[in-house]
Amino acid sequence: MKIAAEQLSEIYEQDYLWWLEETVRLLKERHLNQIDYDHLIEELEELGNEQKRQPIVL
Repeated sequence: MKIAAEQLSEIYEQDYLWWLEETVRLLKERHLNQIDYDHLIEELEELGNEQKRQPIVL
């Protein structure tokens, strides 16, 4: 099933898990023209920020 980036963006707003699964599938299949880059970048930035906030355990 081919999903356009615009559709994927709408899915993000409605069903985050589905959006995540579809994004991973598209990346694995190298369908880069179908990726919802705006939300993917937002999620990666947030993940990086969460990692920065975690305390360092020695």
